[in-house]
Amino acid sequence: MIKLFHAYSLKGKKLMFHRLQSGIYIALILFLALEASFIQQVSANEVDEPRAHPAIPLLDENGKHVLDSNKPYSSKQSCGGCHDYDKITHAYHFEQGRDEASDDYGKLHGALNHLVSPGYFGGYNCMGSDAPDSLAKKANTKIDDFSDYGAAGYVQRCANCHSGGGWMEKDRDGVRYDKKDMSKVPALDGDYYNRGTDDDNQTTDKSIVSKWNWHKSGVVENDCLLCHVDFNKNLKSMNPLLADVGHRIKQKPRDLVRELRGDGLIKKGHFRYGGTAILEFLNINMSNEESKDQTLLTFKRGVTETVKGKQYLEVKNLLLDAAGNPQIQWNVAAFDDKKKVTIPMIRYPGNESCMLCHSTSNSRRGFYGFDDDTNLEYEEGGELVEDYKDDVHKGLTFTEDNGETREIKNCNSCHAKNYFNPAYANVDINADHNFPKGNSDMDVHNDLDYEKNPATGRTYVKTCSYCHDEAANPAIPSGHDSMLAAHREKWRTSGDMYGYGRDELNAITQKHLDVVSCEACHITNKAARGKHFDPMYRYAKSADGKLRIRPYKPKPRSYWQNKSDKYIFSKTERNSVFELREDNQDEKYGVIIDPISKAVLAKVSARMSHGSWRFGNPEDYDGYIALKKAYDSLLKSKGVSSPDAVMIISEINQYVLSHGTKPATQSLQCEQCHNKKQDGSFSSLTSPKGLLGAEGNIVEVGSVPDKRLIDEGIVILDYPYMKAKADGTIVENVDDILYYTGQNPSLSRLQAQKPEGMDNGGIDAAIRNDNKDDGNNNDGENEGDGSNNGASGGGASLFLPLFALFLLILLVLRRNSKIFIKNALKVAI
Repeated sequence: MIKLFHAYSLKGKKLMFHRLQSGIYIALILFLALEASFIQQVSANEVDEPRAHPAIPLLDENGKHVLDSNKPYSSKQSCGGCHDYDKITHAYHFEQGRDEASDDYGKLHGALNHLVSPGYFGGYNCMGSDAPDSLAKKANTKIDDFSDYGAAGYVQRCANCHSGGGWMEKDRDGVRYDKKDMSKVPALDGDYYNRGTDDDNQTTDKSIVSKWNWHKSGVVENDCLLCHVDFNKNLKSMNPLLADVGHRIKQKPRDLVRELRGDGLIKKGHFRYGGTAILEFLNINMSNEESKDQTLLTFKRGVTETVKGKQYLEVKNLLLDAAGNPQIQWNVAAFDDKKKVTIPMIRYPGNESCMLCHSTSNSRRGFYGFDDDTNLEYEEGGELVEDYKDDVHKGLTFTEDNGETREIKNCNSCHAKNYFNPAYANVDINADHNFPKGNSDMDVHNDLDYEKNPATGRTYVKTCSYCHDEAANPAIPSGHDSMLAAHREKWRTSGDMYGYGRDELNAITQKHLDVVSCEACHITNKAARGKHFDPMYRYAKSADGKLRIRPYKPKPRSYWQNKSDKYIFSKTERNSVFELREDNQDEKYGVIIDPISKAVLAKVSARMSHGSWRFGNPEDYDGYIALKKAYDSLLKSKGVSSPDAVMIISEINQYVLSHGTKPATQSLQCEQCHNKKQDGSFSSLTSPKGLLGAEGNIVEVGSVPDKRLIDEGIVILDYPYMKAKADGTIVENVDDILYYTGQNPSLSRLQAQKPEGMDNGGIDAAIRNDNKDDGNNNDGENEGDGSNNGASGGGASLFLPLFALFLLILLVLRRNSKIFIKNALKVAI
C-alpha cells in the first residue's frame, strides 16, 4: 500500500500521500480491508453447476420405452415418474392465464371485450404490436364470432417462447386436449376449433374455421430440459453442417434447438415432438474427453444445400414417414444395459434459458439478462465504462438470513424460492414453480404479486428494500446501519442537504424513500436493442403496499372499436378490409376495400413480419376516413344498424423497468428533479423542467397525420395524460402521468389493480407541496452528525470514522479518486 502511495507521488501527482502519517496509512488499510471483505466475490455457485441426474428411462406418451416404440419422449411419463408433473405445470408461468380465463373476462376488465384472460393465452400477447392476434372465446355461435386463432393456432403462434404444459396441454376446463371426447365438443369451441387450418391440421384460408385434430398433433407437454440444461456447457451440435438458414446463418446449438422445436416441429403441427428437439443437441458426456461426446438421437433430414458458397443442412428440413410424422433415430449406445440414460442437468435455470424466451425484453425494457455482458467494466484510468446492458449486482454476493451466500450470476438470486437453501438440504422434487414475482405489468395471477413466505413473513422475490435494508445481513456498501442513514450521509457530505436543519435531515431522506422507488434513481442509461431511451415515471405499488414512483417505458398500441357497443375488431376483421397488391417494380402494397361495394378506397403500406403480411395505417386524413368507412361497412354487413368505428390509441401494458441497476455514480442526481433556491440549497419542490415535471420529461408515443382525426373523434386517446399537438404528434409528460397513476396505479389497460385505501406514501406532500416543515422525524436515527453506533458486516464502531477519513482523502484526490479506489482495492484484495 505504501509503495502504491509513493508511486503516485513519483508520477508528479500532487496527492500529498508522502505527507500522511503512519497512522493514516494503517487506518486506510483497515478501511480498504473491511470494504474488500464486504464486496468479495466467490467462485461460481456450486448449486448452479450441472450434475448427473440419476439414470432414468425415457418413455413415450403411452408409457412405452422410446427404444421400443421409436417415438418422441414424453416429459410427463419420464419426469413425472418422480416429480409431480401436474402440480409443476399448473404454475402461472406455464398457465399464462388459462386457469383464470372466461369468455367475459375482458368485458369485466376495462371494456376490452375480446380478451378472455389476463395472460398471453387469451389476453394481449407480446407480438403484433398494433395488431396482435386474439384467442377465440370458448363458446361461439357463428364463424364471424370466432377470433383469430383457436388454442391450437395459439400453440403454433407462440411456441418459440413457451415451454409447454399449462395452456399448451389442457383446455380451459382443465382437460388434456388429446383426451377429450370429440363427439361432445360443441361447434366452434375455441379450444377444439381453429381458424386458418383444415380438418387435417393443414394451413388454409383464414376464412375457414375447422376442428383441430389433437389426436394427430398431440399436445405440447412441458419441455423440462429447456430450463434444466446448461445451454453453455451441455449443448452441442454433432453435425457441423446443421444450421438455421435464414437471413443470417445460425449454428449455435441454442439457436438450433429453438428453431427445430418451434419452427420445425410445433409450428408444423408436430406438437408431441416439441420436447424431443433438445435431445438432439444435449451432450450427455460429462467427462473432458471430447471423443465421448454423444447426444440421444438424430432427426432424419433431407440433402444439404449451398448457401453463400457453403454447404449447410437446414435444421428444419425434416424427413417425414408415411404417416406424415418426423423420423427419429434414437442413439441406443447412449442408454445403459437397463435402457436408462444419465443426463447432465442443473437445478435452477441458467441465464441462457431465461433469455431464450425473455429476449423480447431487449426491445420492451432494455433488459438483457445476467450474462457476462452485464459485468461492470473500467477503462485504464479507472473510469466506469457506461454500458446500457450493465447491472451493478452482477458478480457481487448476497448472504441470506440463514447464512447462505450466493454470487449474483443469474435470475435465481431474486426469482427462485429455494436458491438459498443450505447445501445439506434435500432436493424438493416437487418444488413450487410459481416463480417469485413482484408487481408486473402482466396481470397473470396478481394474487401472487410479492407473495410472502408464511414461515418468515418476507416476500419470496428479493426486493431492493429487503436486500439492502431488512435482511439480517443487509447489503449496505457504505457500512451504515440502514439505507436511510447511508443516503442521508451521502447527501449531507456531498452538500445536497445544504440549507436544511440537522433535525430535518432524516425526515427529508425518509420522504424520498417513501415516495421514490430505488429503481427510479438507480435504473438509468437504458437502451432498446442499442437505441437509447429515457425512462418515464409513474406510480405503482411496492411490496409494502405503498405507491412509489417507478420507471417504465411507454408502449402505445391501438385498436379499432365500434363506439356504441364497445365491440373490438379482431386482427382477422381488421385485415379483412385490406388486399395485397403489387406495383410495376414488384413492390408489395395494400389497398383498403369496402366489404360491401368492393370499391378500392385508399392505399397503405404492407410488409412481411413473422410469417404474415401486415398493413400499415393510412398516411393522410383521407386515408383514415376511408379506413373508417370500410370498418363501418364491415359492421353493417354483420348486422349493426348504426356503425361508428373509431380508433383507440392506448397503452395496453406499461413496461416497467426492474433490472439493469446502475451504481450510485450513474444514478439520478438531485438537480435532475429539483431546482436550487437563491441561497444555494435545493428546493423541496420538484422542478417543472425536471424529470418529474410537465416540461422536463416529455415523450412522443405516437402520431396521426392530421389532428382533425382526434378533434372529430375518429381517433380517441385512451388516457387523459395523452395530448395531441397541432401537427398530430401525441405526447405525454411525467407530471400528468404521476397525477393519473396516483389515483389508478394499474399497470395495464385491464385496470386489474385497483387502489386499496390509497396508502400512497405521501404522494401529494412529496410531489406537489413544499415539505420543508416536516419537523424532526428521526425514527431513532442520529441527527445527521455523522455518528453511527453500528454497521453491518463487522467493524461497526471502527467503520464510520474510517469512512469519514476516506471521504476527506477523496476530496484531495478529486478526479484521480476513481483510479485510486480501483488500484487500492486490488492491493487490499
